[in-house]
Amino acid sequence: MQEFKIHNYERDNGKGTFTPFRHLSCEEGAILRTALGRRLKLPENALGCDILRCIHGAAVSVGGANAKDDRFDLLHLVSRLGYVLPAVVYVNWYQFDDIDELRAMDLAHRFSDIWYPETDDIEIVDIEMRWIVAVTHGGSVKLLDLGV
Repeated sequence: MQEFKIHNYERDNGKGTFTPFRHLSCEEGAILRTALGRRLKLPENALGCDILRCIHGAAVSVGGANAKDDRFDLLHLVSRLGYVLPAVVYVNWYQFDDIDELRAMDLAHRFSDIWYPETDDIEIVDIEMRWIVAVTHGGSVKLLDLGV
């Protein structure tokens, strides 16, 4: 998580109040990239950029969803798509080399404090790797169903 987001939130809400998260180590990120690559049927040596290209090439746009809308609700979106929000999700900030793990409900409730329009392109990965929701800096939302 970028430090300025924590600072901005805590400036308005008090020190230590930002949503708890855990940044994945390089080793943990590599394990996640490998697992995602397998799930996406990519070669064993697939890079983060290969995974991103695959996700965005295969994902489908979610009609009517715009993360820039003040009424955007991640919990409602996931439910509308027929999924259950898991306890924990991964948020990818770049090429699957900058990944945070956080409680899904915290992400849903604090989405506008975590995702910044115009600057952030993120992929939200279900911890069980059943689906990925990609949110672009422009607010468009795409879904990739990875199956059971």
